[in-house]
Amino acid sequence: MKQIKNWGNALMLSLAYFFIVIYALIFTNETGWTLLLFASLLILIELISILGSLRRLQLTTSEQLMIHLGEQAELTLEITKRRQYPLILFQTEISSVFFKQSIFFYFFNTQKNVQVSWSPEQRGYYQKLPVQVISRDFFGWFQKKKTLELNMTSFVLPEFSNSAETAISYFQQILQRSSYGEPSFTVKNYRPYRAGDALKQIDWKASSRQQELIYREYQQFQTSEWIFIFYGQDSFYFEEMLSVFYSLQRQFPQIPAVLLGKKSDAFAENDLRQYALIQPLKASQSLPDFHQKRIFLFTPKYSEDLEQQIASLQQDNQVTVYTYKELMKTLGIEVAL
Repeated sequence: MKQIKNWGNALMLSLAYFFIVIYALIFTNETGWTLLLFASLLILIELISILGSLRRLQLTTSEQLMIHLGEQAELTLEITKRRQYPLILFQTEISSVFFKQSIFFYFFNTQKNVQVSWSPEQRGYYQKLPVQVISRDFFGWFQKKKTLELNMTSFVLPEFSNSAETAISYFQQILQRSSYGEPSFTVKNYRPYRAGDALKQIDWKASSRQQELIYREYQQFQTSEWIFIFYGQDSFYFEEMLSVFYSLQRQFPQIPAVLLGKKSDAFAENDLRQYALIQPLKASQSLPDFHQKRIFLFTPKYSEDLEQQIASLQQDNQVTVYTYKELMKTLGIEVAL
């Protein structure tokens, strides 16, 4: 329809100009020549405003973003032209399904910077985004479109899980119970009593001498180191379990985290950008070899090969395994499917 509209407007403008030329030639009066001059200037303006090629535009952004899924980022788009000769565009509009709004601007042979709001709908590593550019003539009678690629470098991390608060509270209790063993009878330290301390550990003799409450801290036995492992088995619940794991890893950064899945080796294992790159495992992957560790292993679902590897890992480690459904059941959260 837009092509038909463009051709219809062009035909009407051509016919109008043709009749003006005929009028000026037939009557050869001042009105006719003035009208012809005005129409010629109008045609010249129209030609200048629609001759610029959208192919010569280049869209880039120098910002390297790292945002979470569901968040909104402000991007500065740099609009430049290829080649040296002039480029003039009237009433230019850029839009994309990834942007919250359309942006209107004029381009007069110079670099143009515009601000857009970007809300990614999928986790991943973004290097290009399709952007539609629409250019209209000075009077808005004609328009042309071109889909260009926005060059960018952006990492979209998993969103923080809706069940993250419940999961964090649950594992916090486990870690607090398991991080240290039972108190011994060896006194580690004496210090002033603080609100909330257990009354039974107040040293009353020392308190009477010091004229203030003195609290006894007992030596505790530290247990084995904890490890968080995400095994990215291909599953319908892959993104959900990754989101939970990411939320836990950000809450407990002191606990080493191992991310196993199909991903690029361009970044270090502890680099958060790996959470944007990781994809589900289509084939089996070997679990790391640990000794005397206490391991939480998170996986979207079980597989026969994974069960065999877990059995081997349990020979020298304490391993607790959670699939997505089992974890949600433990947290008291219903799963739709």
